[in-house]
Amino acid sequence: MEKYSVNDINKFLITDDDTGLTYLGGNQEWYGKFFRRLAGCGPTAAANIFKYLGTDKLPPGSVRKTDTLRQYKTLMNEMWDHVTPTSHGVYCTEIFYDGCLSFAESKGFRIDYSFIDVPDIADVDKGKASRPALSAVIDFVKNGLAHDLPVAFLSLDSGSERSIDRWHWITVISLVIRDDEQASVDFLDAGIIKHADLAGWYRTTKEGGGFVIISPACDTI
Repeated sequence: MEKYSVNDINKFLITDDDTGLTYLGGNQEWYGKFFRRLAGCGPTAAANIFKYLGTDKLPPGSVRKTDTLRQYKTLMNEMWDHVTPTSHGVYCTEIFYDGCLSFAESKGFRIDYSFIDVPDIADVDKGKASRPALSAVIDFVKNGLAHDLPVAFLSLDSGSERSIDRWHWITVISLVIRDDEQASVDFLDAGIIKHADLAGWYRTTKEGGGFVIISPACDTI
């Protein structure tokens, strides 16, 4: 068995200024406007990633401090202006990584990105697309975490995995590989850590989704 994870989950820690309650990563329900709460999972996942990278992997001061809930909400709203949901949300990896590139540019630093898509099974059946092997998906997630980089995960269809919402972005922070065909993940969603069978999702998702790794421009993965 192999296990990979980000080095310090406390970098995701957020403390409520008023109550003292703590969270790990953001919650789209913290947006003030209804549509932002409804469609804000993409920019929230992006905010998680830049919160983590901003502690020590990006130029000092390039990403605002996010130790408190008020500070994190400000970052969430900044991120909305770049990773901006359409009427169908942030429905593909391209919208996500293009928005992350835009955010970095607006702050005066550069990032790199990599991604892997899991196409809709209907498109695969029609010969319009092909799905990567499960081993390729596992390797992609492993590669990010092995470099201390959280992985953004888009699930358009949760399949058998009820802990993952459909049409939803989450932030993968650890991966356990049992063999080439068995792997599970821990991820941040709604301010807490959740768990899912990654291989089970891959085998049962019909609409698919994708994964994105954002890294400092000096890193190669």
